Amino acid sequence: MRFKDYAAADRTMNTADLVFSLTATLFGASAVFGTMSYVFAEGEAYIWFLWISSFALFVKGAFFAEAMHGTDAKTLPEAFGKVVHPALRKPAALLIAVSWTGIIAAQLIAVGSLIKAFFPSLPYEAVLTAFTLMIALYTALGGQKAVFATDKLQFLIMVICFVVMAYFLRTPDFAVDSRGIAGSSGLMLAWFVSKGLSVVVGPDMFTRISSAKNPSTAKRACFIAGAVHLAVSMLVLMLGVLLKRHSVSGEDIFAVMLRVLPPELYIISAIGFLCALASSCDTTLINAALILENDILEGSSTFRTAFFVFLMGGISLLMAVRTPDILKLIMTAYALYAPVCVPMFVTGLLFNRFNRAFHPILIRLIFAVGVAAAFLGLDNASSPLYITFFVFAGSLAATAVKERSIV
Repeated sequence: MRFKDYAAADRTMNTADLVFSLTATLFGASAVFGTMSYVFAEGEAYIWFLWISSFALFVKGAFFAEAMHGTDAKTLPEAFGKVVHPALRKPAALLIAVSWTGIIAAQLIAVGSLIKAFFPSLPYEAVLTAFTLMIALYTALGGQKAVFATDKLQFLIMVICFVVMAYFLRTPDFAVDSRGIAGSSGLMLAWFVSKGLSVVVGPDMFTRISSAKNPSTAKRACFIAGAVHLAVSMLVLMLGVLLKRHSVSGEDIFAVMLRVLPPELYIISAIGFLCALASSCDTTLINAALILENDILEGSSTFRTAFFVFLMGGISLLMAVRTPDILKLIMTAYALYAPVCVPMFVTGLLFNRFNRAFHPILIRLIFAVGVAAAFLGLDNASSPLYITFFVFAGSLAATAVKERSIV
């Protein structure tokens, strides 16, 4: 298989392919387990974690999808090197590769939670290893085309399973606390910086866009996917609230499902959750592997990329066994990547300048300071917001300096 076919599905994906893949990728561990569990335990305000992604897809379609497709890059770091500066291609690739091991690990942690809750008699680590190998195998063999094909099936199964669950759990007094949702503007802003910007300009979302057959297809798919994502988010919110209605003091979300759902519906819910996790896990795996091959090694070997799929899967599996908190792991990954890479990339796209858009020394300095600040500020929830503003302002300054210094 040619590397272009393997890495970008030969840029032949139509609107339906992109819509299914964009939405399926976004409904991974954070969406299904993180959001539903937090809605169950803390309240409806946590639905913003999903709604931010819906809004980000609309923003992506309106302002960035066509320009991203126009970079003719197979991966986000490759486009970053064109839009920002060639010297930053590898540093950006390393930052994303490190961050995305956490994203992959989060999907596997969610699978582990599912195994423990739904099938406690099964050997946890063995089943988790088998799941990782299964995902890595079809991803490594088929590349992006295999991921697109399975995303469609997994998303449809997930939605059907969740609809069946919601129908069974329905109650006559069902209601959503709109005051809790409306009063969460601070949460919304923090998540837009860390999560939303990664949807607008993220490595997984970028490869979906770069695989489109033309720019208009990419733009149209973002708008449709945003609407679909918003609708399915309402379903996730409904499930979280309904499970809370059926709970008694001290129960977690899995205990409620085990007690309330009949055996056949219990299996259906497990299948739905597994499909959600698989659809996100395969996308993150293939993109992390492509970044290692295409941007760090600057090669075009499908064999090596397939090896990297297994390598990244193995590293993430080890992380999953040792780290229990899904949402914290995901937010840490986004906090390292989004505040630094996104403002620089967006600035380059908006100013429509490639390769030499920025002052070469100044933009590298801003990148280095931003990465250092992101690592040092991981324990501070406000750090991503401040770092984003700093990098964005610095990128604008670097552009202005470049324009004045080059005749």
